[in-house]
Amino acid sequence: MIRFNCPHCNRYYELHPAMANLPLLCKQCGERITPPEAVPEPPPPAPVPAKAKPVPPVAEVVASPPRPEPVVKPLGTPSSDGGKGGVLVAQPDVSPDAGFSGDPTPASPSDISRPEAAVPSDPKRPGPATPVGEPLPAPAERRRKRPVKVEPEAPPATKSAATRLPFIADLVAFVVLVGSGMLLGELLVRKSTGQVLSEAGSAPKFPPVELLLWAAPPVMLALVYLLLSGRQQSFGAWVRRRAAK
Repeated sequence: MIRFNCPHCNRYYELHPAMANLPLLCKQCGERITPPEAVPEPPPPAPVPAKAKPVPPVAEVVASPPRPEPVVKPLGTPSSDGGKGGVLVAQPDVSPDAGFSGDPTPASPSDISRPEAAVPSDPKRPGPATPVGEPLPAPAERRRKRPVKVEPEAPPATKSAATRLPFIADLVAFVVLVGSGMLLGELLVRKSTGQVLSEAGSAPKFPPVELLLWAAPPVMLALVYLLLSGRQQSFGAWVRRRAAK
């Protein structure tokens, strides 16, 4: 931006850089002034780096010493002389059963009818195989699953393309109407667009009449097209309806 004061009345101005060295009139005193060249603004100061916060010291974890395992004391050890402090172990009696008179006890009828298991003569030779029970009944047939209908994959969505085309159509129509309105404004004022804008910047009163006459046609055409677009009667709405069919 060009920032300067009027040399006659000291009024402050801010103008676009494109208006440098153009003959202008002061809006306050009406004297002719010439804007100077734009002065580049100084770069912003570099940000001050933030200081890192000090990290608190981490406490060291010291493992506690292992505890000694408890010693299990024996209940008692058998003494050599068979004293009271020893533990007596009863040994099984391997002698055949005998009656009160010392004679062997006769076998009962149930012991006679019970078959004795055959003991193999060779300890390394395996004995008779254990009889295998009846085979388990065959499992029930599984029910046949119904065939799953595989739906065909849908084609890739074209929603983005369908919404982009009406927008482009509306944008093109809007630009064409605004350009046509600017041409009509130039015919009304009988001046080019650049000349109208340059004279509007140096006019003592803003906006000048020529600028209003030049801007009236494009503004009217733009408002009419926006009204038609709100009622779904624009060129983009027509393209959207054609794409929906």
